[in-house]
Amino acid sequence: MSNNIVSPLTGSKNIVAISSISVSDIIRKWKEQLEIDISSEFEGTGISKFDLYRCNDTGLRFFNPQFEGSSFIYQGLQDKFAWYYVEDKWEYDIALNDIKNAKNCLEIGSGSGAFIKKAISRGINIVGIETSVDAVEKAHKANLPVYLTSADEAINKLGSRPDVVLAFQVLEHIANPLPFIRMMVEALEIGGKLIICVPNANSFYKYNDNILDVPPHHQTRWTLSVFKSFEKIFPLKLTNAAYEPLSHWHTESWLNSNRNYFRDNKWYGRLLFNRYSTPLLIKFLESDMRTIIKGHTIYVSFEKLSD
Repeated sequence: MSNNIVSPLTGSKNIVAISSISVSDIIRKWKEQLEIDISSEFEGTGISKFDLYRCNDTGLRFFNPQFEGSSFIYQGLQDKFAWYYVEDKWEYDIALNDIKNAKNCLEIGSGSGAFIKKAISRGINIVGIETSVDAVEKAHKANLPVYLTSADEAINKLGSRPDVVLAFQVLEHIANPLPFIRMMVEALEIGGKLIICVPNANSFYKYNDNILDVPPHHQTRWTLSVFKSFEKIFPLKLTNAAYEPLSHWHTESWLNSNRNYFRDNKWYGRLLFNRYSTPLLIKFLESDMRTIIKGHTIYVSFEKLSD
């Protein structure tokens, strides 16, 4: 382990190496599983592999070297898969209820404005910022206040510091999350609410060899215990946490992940997953009963205590 590698959340060297994945394997799996060639992402980078580490102080898992993918991979996923960009997300309804009395809201990484549109329809004053030119153009065509700008300039458009800052499915794509989180916290007024949604690394994902959960797509892996550690790093108090019920979009992934893991690693795996039990499990997963299972996303909210 290099002495130069530190936790991107704490800056501490109290970390441990967990595993590695080669760039050649990443490129191959993207071609096989997603039918997208991302070899151009790595041309001239000199990167041959990514190592996964755990921050022992917070539990955050992160990859090194830090390498965020270009807009090419996101556009490719959005063009090929309906599940990649779903406008009606579970977390949107929870957030809309949480911010119903907010004065000014700022969404970071708002895409083409799916949540912005819902919030405005509820009479909420909100603006969003986004780094994708295409997404901002789509938002403007729909007359939605999404801007290719900084948080400070977005606050000027609001007229005052927001009492709510939100980021949906953004943080896991950030290779260096500390400055990003600080930016959100600093933008927020004292007593305001920070809302973050990310994939829950303790869900079925922990059994899943998911090629999207490594660079150049995902950079970090988050759990509730990691978010609890925010109280020691930022002037924040964790006020709420919720888990998405298993969505119909993820039933096949849940079944494959659990079946492969338990059959390969537990003596009772073949008792749980066999030709008799699997059809019953599929029926269960196709029913509304599947919602008792924790799904893809964790939703957390914090109160800002001071500047």
